[in-house]
Amino acid sequence: MSKILVFPCGTEIGLEISRSFRGIKDVELIGGSSVDDHGRFVYKNYVGGLPFADDPDFVTKINVHAKAVGADLIYPAHDSVLEALARDPEGMDCGVVSS
Repeated sequence: MSKILVFPCGTEIGLEISRSFRGIKDVELIGGSSVDDHGRFVYKNYVGGLPFADDPDFVTKINVHAKAVGADLIYPAHDSVLEALARDPEGMDCGVVSS
């Protein structure tokens, strides 16, 4: 089973990702957010309190959270998160879903 951390899960993109993966076996989505929003009601597995993308230690902190939930991949659901992860691709301990 693949575990995918969708972050931030409450954006329209995060909500669309949830709908897109509905009913797909062998994939477990974990919603993550820095601020509690609608995502916590949509995602069965949810973790709050994640760092903001502009945090200077964002990659280090998101790695800790991804490891804690057992995520194999992070699916960025906001441009700022994708940009922050792209600045340090070698620093990531798990894969990032992006173009």
